[in-house]
Amino acid sequence: MQSEIVIFAASISPPMDASSSSLHFIHRQADRLAARSCTRTPPRVGLTLCTEGEAWVLLNYRRYRLTRGSIYIVSPLIALHVLSQSEDYAEVQLQDDIKHFLPFFNRVIDVIASLNLPNRPCTTLTPPQCRLFLHRRHHIGQLRRESRNAATEEQRGLLALMADNLLQTTLLEVLHVFCRQIQTDNDADTGGRLDTAVYRFLVLLNLHFRHERSVKAYAAQVGLSTGHFTARVKSQTGKTPSEWIVLFTMTLARNMLENTTMSIKEIAAELNFPEQFTFRKYFKLHAGLSPKDYRLSRRKDA
Repeated sequence: MQSEIVIFAASISPPMDASSSSLHFIHRQADRLAARSCTRTPPRVGLTLCTEGEAWVLLNYRRYRLTRGSIYIVSPLIALHVLSQSEDYAEVQLQDDIKHFLPFFNRVIDVIASLNLPNRPCTTLTPPQCRLFLHRRHHIGQLRRESRNAATEEQRGLLALMADNLLQTTLLEVLHVFCRQIQTDNDADTGGRLDTAVYRFLVLLNLHFRHERSVKAYAAQVGLSTGHFTARVKSQTGKTPSEWIVLFTMTLARNMLENTTMSIKEIAAELNFPEQFTFRKYFKLHAGLSPKDYRLSRRKDA
């Protein structure tokens, strides 16, 4: 298990318009998520804490200075780019597979949406809060190790449950820090928010786009009619759910064609197409080339 926390000191450059920043990030993030999926590494969620030194980073294309005590959110909805780090920079992480967090995410999605966290992913922990976080992180790791080495299935399950509950408690406490900081920030930028249903759709899409391409299925999972769901996603992201599904599917398909030796049949199976013919037809419709011709063209360009 891994874990992260970072300290937010100050934004030193004027942020771009919130809505355009969110859309720009989501489009860029599709490529990164697909690349991760290509190696079968699930997206991770959690926190990163700066414990020493200084770093400058871009989080969703806003610039932040990280120092001791800074904390930021790690998520498929938050893009991280490190600009510079001091030689003594150090951080600790508290992360897990996004699938592991989905039940927790569903319980706090309204809070995440109201706080607009993808556009405000950093805050500051006090020294006592930092010490508590580090203590919790150590204890969670200890419980995970004990669970793996437990003598019986019952012990293994109980220790894993204790670790999960302590992890969720820690995340809730940090979320509360974010909430208090944002409530006292009179300059808070509240524009460009995605509502709860759209947040949930993007997370579900990250998890399931290889196996689920039905707009109706995603609409049902977020509790909306297909028409209402489509209109809300389109109005807030500039794309319909169908367009997002195609974007993620085609990005991963192109990635596998360019960067792996998988056969067309294997790629079709990885993306849950019933057979090669259906995949070839889908790919040619959206790329203008068959998968075979696309792969050959990319090799010629290399």
